[in-house]
Amino acid sequence: MINSNELRLGNFILNDNKIVEVIGIGHTHIEIFDKNGETIKPVKCVISDCYPIEITEEILLSLGFINKGEFLVLFNDHSLNIEILLPECSIGLFDTSENYESGKYATPTRFTKYLHDLQNLFFALKGNDMEINL
Repeated sequence: MINSNELRLGNFILNDNKIVEVIGIGHTHIEIFDKNGETIKPVKCVISDCYPIEITEEILLSLGFINKGEFLVLFNDHSLNIEILLPECSIGLFDTSENYESGKYATPTRFTKYLHDLQNLFFALKGNDMEINL
């Protein structure tokens, strides 16, 4: 189960074993886009029926992360890159204003297992949403 206070608009979660996008948040209900074939319609659902999506290498690669052997990294136009070490999903933020090899960690490592947490971290750091096509 997931708590409504963990969510932001645009987060992806599981509902009825389908990946859905959050478009509205209440205390006991959330609104999601239900993609059924060609039709996309807003649907209200009970928060207790929603679950987080666990981060996998496949998901990270689909988000644009690059496999660097021991970890996956998301390079940016800016000087802050995100590294994730699997399978424990430890996240490091790397300041690469000079170059990648000599970069320094900008913040201590944090652990997360879920896609919505990674989306929220990305938004907090960058001020915009990750591009996600699941």
